Amino acid sequence: MNDDEAREVRRRLDEVVGARFDPESPGGFVGRIRHGALKGLVAAVLAIGAVCLVIYTIESHRLPSPAQVDAAKSSKPVEVFIPPSPAEPRRP
Repeated sequence: MNDDEAREVRRRLDEVVGARFDPESPGGFVGRIRHGALKGLVAAVLAIGAVCLVIYTIESHRLPSPAQVDAAKSSKPVEVFIPPSPAEPRRP
């Protein structure tokens, strides 16, 4: 393989792999910092939202306080009437 063929192979690899050219990367050091800060801000907001969801779920499933349990026990009992089942008809 001569030098021209080697350069051609390197050029094509650079086009395919993109070792030297990245069109989607932000420009320069400030662009990379801005891009990273934006990702960090989004991650922080999502983390805070997840924590709020967990806390809300835990609080909504909390057991009643002892005062509420005592108040429920001391209230008037509820009478429940269960009617008897109808008698089966007699077979001749």
